[in-house]
Amino acid sequence: MQSTPFKEDVLSVLEAAAFLKTSSTMVLRLLEAERLPGLELTPGNWRLSRKSLLNLLDETSPLPISVDGASPEKPEVKIGILVRQKFKEMLGEGTLPGDVIHLLEDATYCKKTFGVNFPVLLSIIQGRDLAEQRRVGKHSRYWNQVFPGNYLVTSEWYEGQRQQFLVWVKHY
Repeated sequence: MQSTPFKEDVLSVLEAAAFLKTSSTMVLRLLEAERLPGLELTPGNWRLSRKSLLNLLDETSPLPISVDGASPEKPEVKIGILVRQKFKEMLGEGTLPGDVIHLLEDATYCKKTFGVNFPVLLSIIQGRDLAEQRRVGKHSRYWNQVFPGNYLVTSEWYEGQRQQFLVWVKHY
């Protein structure tokens, strides 16, 4: 007969996210994909064991999750989805300092840092057509989603830029 874990050994999704240093959205996606051990009490209401997470982190085999929640061998999350998620989190939580936001509005910095050909962030000008602001030349280069802080984020991301982006994200 198995003993019931102590209350402090049972984690909610938010506690597990803090423990794993990732977002609660990522923890939920990993639970639903059965890549993290957990128990779903009711739909969307998960509990995780601190001990099972520690065991997962202590295994000598490659960790089944990476910074972006994908397998290190085969990325599951497309780069565009990853970028949107991370910028929504960082801008929404205010973890990006003003000087970094200013750098992300500079095309030269973004080309050198990420390999993208456009500023990563574009500050929205109120009263101006959003579709027009998204265009560079004849093509839309920014997602139509307005990000926290009233920014547009470039949609011009390719799989080859994943590593540069992940290295940058670790700083914030």
